[in-house]
Amino acid sequence: MKLKRTCEIKVLSEKCDVRKLVNDIVGFLCGCNDYINESIVFDIRVVLNELIVNAIVHGNKNNTNKWIKVKIGITENGYAFFIIEDEGEGFDFKSFIEKDFEIEDTVDIKHLKESGRGVLIVKKLCDKLKFNEKGNKAVVLKKLNQD
Repeated sequence: MKLKRTCEIKVLSEKCDVRKLVNDIVGFLCGCNDYINESIVFDIRVVLNELIVNAIVHGNKNNTNKWIKVKIGITENGYAFFIIEDEGEGFDFKSFIEKDFEIEDTVDIKHLKESGRGVLIVKKLCDKLKFNEKGNKAVVLKKLNQD
């Protein structure tokens, strides 16, 4: 996969900074691409917000002395990728990702367990979601243009 542009950001685990961080990332993506559909920008905002907040709350346990690393990039074939990594112990992502299930239209998300709903939403909004073995780094791939 050839990269068009990348950017790396390292921030302290401050929930009050999440909106600005997400806005900066979306601004970077929009500045690198001619046009990104509004619905894709919305999906990207939801994905980033969910993963960054998870990294702060669940990964770094709201410890404002710990860091979150975010790497963003655009591939030459029109995908954005995000890598969000925290300093935490990780989590058992296999119970969410490797079951190879889909959120069906008939599933009422409000009846799912609160911890894990965000991962399901992120999986639904992305083209690909993977975690490192430890479970403290998420890698997301999202197509920027609808065909």
